[in-house]
Amino acid sequence: MPAALKNKKARKGRTQAERSAKTRQRIIQAAVEIISKSGFKKASMGQIAAAAGVTTGAIQHHFGDKAGILFAVIELSFSQLAARLSTTIIESENLEDRVARFIEVLWEKYQTPLFWTSLEIMMNMKNDSVFTEKMKKHMDHILLIIDRMWMGTFWDTPASREHHIAAQRFLFNTINGLAIANLAAPDAHGTKTTFILLKTTITQLLGDHPPLLPV
Repeated sequence: MPAALKNKKARKGRTQAERSAKTRQRIIQAAVEIISKSGFKKASMGQIAAAAGVTTGAIQHHFGDKAGILFAVIELSFSQLAARLSTTIIESENLEDRVARFIEVLWEKYQTPLFWTSLEIMMNMKNDSVFTEKMKKHMDHILLIIDRMWMGTFWDTPASREHHIAAQRFLFNTINGLAIANLAAPDAHGTKTTFILLKTTITQLLGDHPPLLPV
């Protein structure tokens, strides 16, 4: 095959892939906008298709069904979180400063419409066993990536592996709970107080004299 024909086919393939990626992006963005503005129950296939400027057939082609779109939103939100943490360089000899910055970066991502929407999806899909199992597998993968970021940030602390794991769980459980609570009733003062307690506790868990964990 002549080189010019090969290059033409390659360009055509890239163009089709780019169009497909842009269509997927529009559909995901439409789902996020509808859920964040009107609530989970308003995000029907028809509403999402109309907002994205595509047909329901296009949605089925790219995602299969509504659950496929919802999972894509969660997948994108947590993948962006991992990417944001991976590009954040936290340089400080002070452990408390590093803990505070890690919490700050994490909370910044939790404040985006994409992440708020993913939390709402998870709450509404919790009784769908197929969806939650798929979500759990993705989350396990993301948590492994985040664990590497964490250990890269706090590698020089005297904490045991057990305390590192406990600190991560405590951080994410607290942040998740705070984000969900703020969905219903935002509380700036309560959030600030929680961050102070969170920073203090995690610093203790990673420091020279961590609290004893239950056996």
